[in-house]
Amino acid sequence: MMRSEVPDYEHLQDSLARRVLAVHPHARLVTLDENPGMLERIRPSLGDAAA
Repeated sequence: MMRSEVPDYEHLQDSLARRVLAVHPHARLVTLDENPGMLERIRPSLGDAAA
């Protein structure tokens, strides 16, 4: 649903996560989503920071 309402939603989420990690390099992100496929898509781009 979000993809249909927010243009480039996946890029937005990834970009936001990268900005947070740039400011807080030792932070860990907890990724939550109703759709397990979305977690699988973002986790490789965030590396060890994604929990």
